[in-house]
Amino acid sequence: MNEENLNLFTQSTKFLTSIRNACRRPAGIAAGRGCPLLACAGFHHTKVGVIPTRRHLHYASGFIELGMLRDAAKELRAIAKTDQRTPKVLTVWIDLHMHARRWKPLIAVSRQLVRAEPQDDKGWISWAFGLRELNQVEAARAVLLKAMPLHGKTCSVLHYNLACYECLLGNLPQAKRHLKIAADRDKEWRESALADTDLEALWPEIRAQGP
Repeated sequence: MNEENLNLFTQSTKFLTSIRNACRRPAGIAAGRGCPLLACAGFHHTKVGVIPTRRHLHYASGFIELGMLRDAAKELRAIAKTDQRTPKVLTVWIDLHMHARRWKPLIAVSRQLVRAEPQDDKGWISWAFGLRELNQVEAARAVLLKAMPLHGKTCSVLHYNLACYECLLGNLPQAKRHLKIAADRDKEWRESALADTDLEALWPEIRAQGP
């Protein structure tokens, strides 16, 4: 086993052990009585023996990082219906659908997040990304343009992705403008652009600008 696999195995073992330990009944808590430690603000699980939403989210996120997507989905589905549409839960569903490359569910959940918390740029970005992966580039562009008043001043990835969509649609001046905004904020976006086929039409000009 090489070092990378050993580290992954160790990480997996620690994560799964933490799950087993966390599921045990706290010492001194009688069966059938509520446990105040499980009363997480904003979530509704309070009974002993019922895993609180925050812990399901922790498990699901860990499974996603390990590529154990079925286990992650199982954890998310176990969350109470009353919490399923909260921003924190929707965000982890987005992560799961993104890793699984399930674009239609990604779009649906991202739209829910935008409605629930429009100030979170993740909903807008993932909504547009899902549309682009389904080759609905014009619709993806429209989503990010709608998000611009909320996130244009702070979200570099919005400008980078918008540059991609504009470039695919043949709107090169707009693509250049958005790419410049992203690259001015973080030079790594320029390096990303030279490896991104969505921006292939801009490669000669980017290379001509030098390092």
